[in-house]
Amino acid sequence: MGSWERDFFQFFGFMIRLYIWFLGITFKGIAWSAQALWKGSRWLYEQFKDWQALRSEKVVGPKGKLPDRHHRDVWDYRGLETVRDLLHLTYTPGASIKLGQAIDANGRDGQKLGLPLDLIPQHILLIGPPKKGKTTRFIVPWIKELIAVQSVFAIDAKGNLRREFGLDKYAELTGARFFNWNLSDPESQRWNFFEEISIDPVERHKDIAVVAKALLGEKLPGEQGVFWERDLSWLEGILWLLVETEPLPKPSQILPTILDRAAAKVRLSFLKAEIKRNCENLLSDYLKICDADFYKATFVLRNKLKFFDRPDVSRICDGRSDFRLQDFNKPGLRMFALIGQPEAEEETGKQMAQLIAGIFNNLMLRRYAFGLSGEPVAFIADEAHALQQTVDFPKSAAILRAAGVGLCLSTQSISQFNTNEKPNQGSLIAGLCATTICLPGVDVETAEFLSKSFGDRPDPSTSVGRSIGSRSHGISGSDRTAILSVREIRDRPADLEKTAIIQVRSGACTRPFLTRY
Repeated sequence: MGSWERDFFQFFGFMIRLYIWFLGITFKGIAWSAQALWKGSRWLYEQFKDWQALRSEKVVGPKGKLPDRHHRDVWDYRGLETVRDLLHLTYTPGASIKLGQAIDANGRDGQKLGLPLDLIPQHILLIGPPKKGKTTRFIVPWIKELIAVQSVFAIDAKGNLRREFGLDKYAELTGARFFNWNLSDPESQRWNFFEEISIDPVERHKDIAVVAKALLGEKLPGEQGVFWERDLSWLEGILWLLVETEPLPKPSQILPTILDRAAAKVRLSFLKAEIKRNCENLLSDYLKICDADFYKATFVLRNKLKFFDRPDVSRICDGRSDFRLQDFNKPGLRMFALIGQPEAEEETGKQMAQLIAGIFNNLMLRRYAFGLSGEPVAFIADEAHALQQTVDFPKSAAILRAAGVGLCLSTQSISQFNTNEKPNQGSLIAGLCATTICLPGVDVETAEFLSKSFGDRPDPSTSVGRSIGSRSHGISGSDRTAILSVREIRDRPADLEKTAIIQVRSGACTRPFLTRY
């Protein structure tokens, strides 16, 4: 082979190697470019997801995991019961009252839920701010369902349920005896509380005490206790005089009897020795005070009792009653009593609602004490905290449960039950109710109490990363956390806006759950 041939093959080999090298560089560039493009696209995708998450809220339900990227809002409902665990609370007409539609934390609806009738005597507490549906979505539907199968005694906080919802018509259709007492309703029936006072000496004392406390009202802030106690004693004494000396006393007689001391002394002379001593003890200062101070001393009583002189009040209070609360203790008789507390009659309506509720509570306590029989009763009280002057809910709850009487108490806040003398009354009452229903928007104090009472659960993730544009993971641990935090109890994500948090501390499940109401 000549030199030029050898040079040619060397040059050709060099060109081949150069070409192969060039192809390698090209393919590497393409691969690097593709890899860079993929990584860039992935980075942009992650940035988009982070940006999207920042603008959205994340709801984590039972068996879910906290997200590993930063969201605008994360709602932790992992501690709730799942929909499939609520089958024992499936709504059955005639055997339960509606609780709403079961719903999971992601907004998916389940079956209709109901509270079995045999759990009502374990008492219900319904909590929610105004205009959230306590009355229209719970109380009214409950009344309509219950009057078809048992007796109902209901306090109407606004005095408008009969007219707006036609509850009297529902009672008529179901065959229940309907009784309506309402200061602002021209169709109100007559009810004279004197006819309900027991003939038993011990029980009579309890009834008269209830009437006196209701009519006098609560001790006002700044009011001296000694004068309030004196007025209460005088009022009890006068009530005893009327009960013992009149065949059928009238509420309109109370104030004239107080103001006519000469006539009161005459009435005293007709009493039996033991009752006379009791009345003289109650009226000791009343009988001794000089005439010059008497008018001033009766100022509060005159203001509290003057409403009985109104024609519209005497029309529905004096004379023979159109209905008797004592009939609630008669077997086989299904009753529905609707007691209006009209807003236009704020002070007077409150006095009479407390009086009627107090008398009814005494009658239900007697059902247990004397072994009386009667239909199961639901005692439904809207704005229940206003009845505490005459109804000691914590003291009565256990006895009412044994008597087959279920309390259904509605309030805006647990703290509304608290008083200066009993600062923890609200939490005590809540603890006595096996079923708690919480609507959105409750106050912080209520949410804090419920967060504790709902209990706690293991929390496998004790921290969640919040770095924008990057991922971080929870740290495993054995800490425990509240089933629901204060925030999840007070507020709701957009998809769960009209949902109630309900806990039924009886039966197969005791953890809270969600319903759409």
